[in-house]
Amino acid sequence: ISQENPTPPANRVGPESVAYLMYTSGSTGDPKGVAVPHRAITRLVLNSNYLELGASDRLAQVANLAFDAATFEIWGALLNGAQLIGIPAAVALSPQDLALTLRQHGITVLFLTTAWFHEIAAQLPAAFASLRTLLVGGEALDPRLARMVLGSQPPQRLVNVYGPTENTTFTSFFDVRTLAPEAESVPIGRPIANTQVYLLDRQGNPVPPGIPGELCTGGDGLACGYWNQPDLTAARFRSNPFTSAPGSKLYHTGDLCRWQETGVLEFLGRLDDQVKIRGFRVELGEVETALISLPDIEQAAVLARPAKSGGLELAACLVARNGKTPGRSELRQAL
Repeated sequence: ISQENPTPPANRVGPESVAYLMYTSGSTGDPKGVAVPHRAITRLVLNSNYLELGASDRLAQVANLAFDAATFEIWGALLNGAQLIGIPAAVALSPQDLALTLRQHGITVLFLTTAWFHEIAAQLPAAFASLRTLLVGGEALDPRLARMVLGSQPPQRLVNVYGPTENTTFTSFFDVRTLAPEAESVPIGRPIANTQVYLLDRQGNPVPPGIPGELCTGGDGLACGYWNQPDLTAARFRSNPFTSAPGSKLYHTGDLCRWQETGVLEFLGRLDDQVKIRGFRVELGEVETALISLPDIEQAAVLARPAKSGGLELAACLVARNGKTPGRSELRQAL
């Protein structure tokens, strides 16, 4: 080292430089590499309106590095002088152990996938009592389980966050303070700072409050596109007609939402047949294709329906070829 040039190397990284590739699932079953630039990370964790982070904070790292929640955890801590506390998987998967670890390490900020929040809330709703802020996101938040946490020993803040990987982890947020007993959903709120959100109809026109539209988002959190997939990039990252800024894009999420009278976003579902089950994106068409590829299946339709235990489950309706119907165990093994 002593023989090397003491002059610092030139920094050729700019805001538009790609910081990382994050692979997500796709409707074809092939992963898509989302190219996230440096500006998107700073937009997520510095000087934002949904969360203030400082040197006194201790953030838990629970997410796998292949999940973009890790972007929030790691750089939320390191770019604000906070401490990052790694939580072993075995601890994170045990509500009792996780609650104890949060208290022992003085964790102030935690992000959990909605699916795992639901599991913990059902078993130990007071697990988050020691937190300053608990952020939950990834799929629709169950108002019944959210009420259980709020009615037990809640964290100081419970925040429902929404956002695709293509817009760098979080796009909108909603502070969950109270929920009416008759509430059937929890809003996804308003855009985080330096983020624009539009609800558009099929002709690309903004829809009025109360009318469903596709959520399209832009701003500093937007990814550069899909790595080495120009056609897919052009289809999903389209020119932004609402600004004169050169090169400005809108990402078309495929999510259906509407503006409530209170000015917050309500998530309604998907425009396509993609669903989320226990935190996993599932394309129903992919399951149908797999079933039809089996020699004894002529036709198949796959549905997502409410499970008795809560959440969703998949059900397949089949037409056998030549009247020969495979058994359930045989079909499961083949899939």
